[in-house]
Amino acid sequence: LMWWNCLTSFTSVEVCMLNQRIEIKYRLTFDAAFHLGTGLRKGLVHRSVVTDPDGYLFVPGSTVKGSLRDQCGQICRLLGFPKDDPHVSSVSEANPQTPPIELIFGSRFQPGRLYFDDTKLVKEDQDLFEPTYNDPRVRERRRDEFRSWQTEQRTQVSIWRPTNTAAAGRLYNSEYGIRGLRFEGQILGMLSGYPT
Repeated sequence: LMWWNCLTSFTSVEVCMLNQRIEIKYRLTFDAAFHLGTGLRKGLVHRSVVTDPDGYLFVPGSTVKGSLRDQCGQICRLLGFPKDDPHVSSVSEANPQTPPIELIFGSRFQPGRLYFDDTKLVKEDQDLFEPTYNDPRVRERRRDEFRSWQTEQRTQVSIWRPTNTAAAGRLYNSEYGIRGLRFEGQILGMLSGYPT
């Protein structure tokens, strides 16, 4: 309802451009297994997931930004704003009456001023994958084994499109983060434009 009031008033009234500081902290919980891939192979796993230097899963800020932009674009289309496609070149982006989606996330003519941090695994969940042995040497040796419990492997097969059947010799393994993991992140920056 707040979005509706904001956007309907913005379309009918001239408003002055404002600068607003934004700080949003959020928690993200996966209710199903998820794959945020590296695009690289890891041992026998053809599609591995991203991990930080300590071996914990994380969600890249660019992934959060892209998903959020897509959802906001759907809301804007629902409210009657013109369709926004960041990959199509258009002179309308330079228009002073810029749609809210481009003010928030940026365009080719004006970069966005919001910064999406990578979301990190919450401390309580990190502790689940940390060995608790008293001997530091044993703890160090078992660390990789404990970190591997964040993921599960699934065997999949490529589909041959003409017949919509399994392609011969195209079996591969993918790595997925387990369901129920919780991540924390934040969005910081400035919004220039219409009042929120």
